Amino acid sequence: MGLSTSPGSSSQGSDWLTLRWLEGPSCISREEAVEIVETHVTDRLTVIRGPFELGEKTPVYLTGKGYMSNGIVRSCQKRGSDFLLTIGLTNTNSERDPGVLSVHEFISEEEAEKILNDMEKFTLRIPFSSITGILSWWLFGLQNLRRKLFPFADPA
Repeated sequence: MGLSTSPGSSSQGSDWLTLRWLEGPSCISREEAVEIVETHVTDRLTVIRGPFELGEKTPVYLTGKGYMSNGIVRSCQKRGSDFLLTIGLTNTNSERDPGVLSVHEFISEEEAEKILNDMEKFTLRIPFSSITGILSWWLFGLQNLRRKLFPFADPA
């Protein structure tokens, strides 16, 4: 999906994209379907319509089939029951979708190693001989239960 075909042109249509953004520094990302109202390639602007309000300078990600762009909200105006958001595009890539992998924070190798070591501490380790003993006890219990429930079913 291309947003506009000729440089400097403005296009209008009813294409839809997904808009992703963070509501705060420690919040998870939100996603909403938005309608493209118009695009301006030379100004690197896209105007979208959505049912929500976003503040100026909010970083956003626009994604669609074969399309991805980063941007910043430049303005947000209420129009009826919807809002028109003008997005200043900062980076456009029409080959990948950031939904495949979205990383907001990186951890160091030391932090990753500590997490893996902590996980090993909580791993349940049962020797094989204990497992066979538990299974034998369980099977013996089942045989006794079967004898009590069905006393005449035993071939003797």
